[in-house]
Amino acid sequence: MSESVREVAGLRTLIAGDPHAPLALVLLHGYGMRPEELAPFTHSIGVPVPLLFLLPQGPVAAAAGGFGWWVSSVEEA
Repeated sequence: MSESVREVAGLRTLIAGDPHAPLALVLLHGYGMRPEELAPFTHSIGVPVPLLFLLPQGPVAAAAGGFGWWVSSVEEA
């Protein structure tokens, strides 16, 4: 399964799976994570149809490293 990184809707996005798949699954990482941490999941999920996985990176740099989807504290604002 191939992986690539592209900008999708203004977000750095890891893309994995079959680019011709009839379905796409968007996976959002947790606070302080990176999309690459979810990449192994795209290889091991057992579904009976091909999927295209989109793993966007949150737009906010997390204080502890990684990224988030919104500011989680006053210190990060």
